[in-house]
Amino acid sequence: WKQQKDEESARKAAHVQVVAKWGGELTKNGLMQAQDLGYRLRHDLYPHDPTGLLRLHSSFRHDFKIYSSQEGRCQITAAAFTKGFLHLDGDIV
Repeated sequence: WKQQKDEESARKAAHVQVVAKWGGELTKNGLMQAQDLGYRLRHDLYPHDPTGLLRLHSSFRHDFKIYSSQEGRCQITAAAFTKGFLHLDGDIV
C-alpha cells in the first residue's frame, strides 16, 4: 500500500496481481490464436528475412527453451506458440 500525501487515512494499492482461472481445456480457437501469435512474432522479429529464425532454429535448436506452468492448457498453449514461432509441422494434440 502507498500512503497518499494529501489524505493521511486513504491508501491506494501500489501493485495488483490478478490470477483468474476456471480450469478446463484449451479451445480450438485458443490453440489457433497461440499458433498465430508465434507466427506473427516471428515475422515481426524477422520482417525482411523470413528464414533467419529458421536457420537459428536448425543450428541452435538444443539451446532454445520455452517455459510454461505445469497445467495442461498452459503447456499446450506454449507448444502451439512454439509451433507457429519455429514454423514446425505436426499436430499439437
